Amino acid sequence: MALQSSGAISMSNINVELGYSATATISLNDGPVRALLQRSSGNVSMSDAHGKSACAAYGTFITSYCSGYSLYYRYANGSCGTYDTLIENNSTSCGYCPPSGTYDSQYCSGYNLYYRYANGSCGTYDSLVESNSTTCGYCPPSGTYLSQYCSGTTLYYRYANGSCGYYDSIYAYNSTTCGWCQTYGVQVGTECQGYNLYDVYADGNCGTYLVFITGNANQCGYTSGICSGCSGASQGLGGGDTMYYYVASATTGFCGWGCNGVFTSDSNWDCIATVQGTYPPGGSGYVYLQRTGCSSNFCSASYNGAYTNAWTSAWCAVTCC
Repeated sequence: MALQSSGAISMSNINVELGYSATATISLNDGPVRALLQRSSGNVSMSDAHGKSACAAYGTFITSYCSGYSLYYRYANGSCGTYDTLIENNSTSCGYCPPSGTYDSQYCSGYNLYYRYANGSCGTYDSLVESNSTTCGYCPPSGTYLSQYCSGTTLYYRYANGSCGYYDSIYAYNSTTCGWCQTYGVQVGTECQGYNLYDVYADGNCGTYLVFITGNANQCGYTSGICSGCSGASQGLGGGDTMYYYVASATTGFCGWGCNGVFTSDSNWDCIATVQGTYPPGGSGYVYLQRTGCSSNFCSASYNGAYTNAWTSAWCAVTCC
């Protein structure tokens, strides 16, 4: 506690303030006394002792200590006492070792950025985080893509300018990335679901809706098939420029037909046929072929410029699957 601020002061009062015995022998010129009276040189008088204190000022750091892995600092309270403050739990200063992989710090080696981690044994290891890091002073070449951002519904790309700065360029107006929604009813594409083909339209709320186009679509991987065999009466095939709606042979078997506009042929006879019109799944019709200038067993030309061999009677109705 401080000496009195007025009145007579004895050497015994100074002894007590300094922590000595009241009867200890001291003089005003002793070093501890001069320090207490804040008179490092010159004459010293008893009046210089008024209000002086040997206690450290409030907040003066005194020492540090550990309690387990916790680090504390001790400070003067201004009344010759102290108070303690917790500085760090799990302090390495108190012998704590962080688990392996705990981030410790970062540093640069040239343009390369490294992170330092605890190894679990009170040591560390380093890992390369980024080569040519701007954190380490690297400037990317001009035109290098850096990032993107939105201003309203306009999407911008940011590029390096080659001098550790950047410039921005509009990448897209009305960008869905920036929250823009296509107008209701605008076609944005097509989509297959199974063998069914749909048009895709914007719904005005950044979503879409589908409109059915056709089933068993070739675009969706559909391959036409034949559901029924031959049926119906035989029909002789005359020569000349005659259109016949028959493509099967009574003597050689199946010659060829197709559904949904797909051409098929028999490898033995090279017969080619197509559906008359387009028939949906479950629909039926006749396939046809046009012969021109036939002689003997060869037709010189057939429907759509395809070539075919001649054959004898029989025809079939076709049902598309």
